[in-house]
Amino acid sequence: MFVDFDALLADASPHGLVGDNLFCDFLHPNLRAHQLMAAALADVLRANDVPLPHDRWRTDGYSEPSPDALLAADPKLRAREHASRSASCWLALRRDCAVAEAEAALAADPTYLAARFMLDGLDPQKIPR
Repeated sequence: MFVDFDALLADASPHGLVGDNLFCDFLHPNLRAHQLMAAALADVLRANDVPLPHDRWRTDGYSEPSPDALLAADPKLRAREHASRSASCWLALRRDCAVAEAEAALAADPTYLAARFMLDGLDPQKIPR
């Protein structure tokens, strides 16, 4: 059994270029990407008659919530995605990107202290533009 997640995510991306539309940083898939991968994996398991443990694995037994609805229900999720991108930008020495993403995290959740600390720690002397 095989699930080609690379092809799946490329197909779900504009021009086949996987990026911010499906990842919250350079490594971690966002909510939408996780939903796509889980659905594809479930399809392969069903197609190969793998016994599934519970009734909710039926094709018609579960309805995916939209990522927009999940993010609206918990705005901290969006803030965490931005904070993760900020950290990735910081690691790549892209100060402007790191600042913009930390600011976006704070805009999504003004109480998010980790984003505040990231923004406060982005010393222009240490991270060249």
